[in-house]
Amino acid sequence: MRIGIRIYVDEHAHRIQPITGVVEMARKLGKMHPTSVASGGPREIVHQTLRVIKAHDIFSHIVTQDDVVNGKPHPEIFLYAARRMGVRPERCLVFEDSHLGIEAARSAGMAFVVVKHEV
Repeated sequence: MRIGIRIYVDEHAHRIQPITGVVEMARKLGKMHPTSVASGGPREIVHQTLRVIKAHDIFSHIVTQDDVVNGKPHPEIFLYAARRMGVRPERCLVFEDSHLGIEAARSAGMAFVVVKHEV
């Protein structure tokens, strides 16, 4: 399965596009504050995707669906990421592109920025 996921991501790497503004902001903030990815995707795909968009080195912590029991809209993934970073939830800022993620951030007591995708 692991090899299959890597091959799939590699074969489709040309389609994977970063959300440039979010990556740039994370790169700047990551120099001053702990940063994390809290993705509802599987660990292998999240890590490989971050490598493809050259953003893997930005984040001090990468949390995926494989690290939690409850997915979004449950706040567990964001609360776990905050714990890993050593930051209280009310001091976190979430950049989120999905309704379920916004609901999870709100339930976690975190401020959030809605990220819109350009198509």
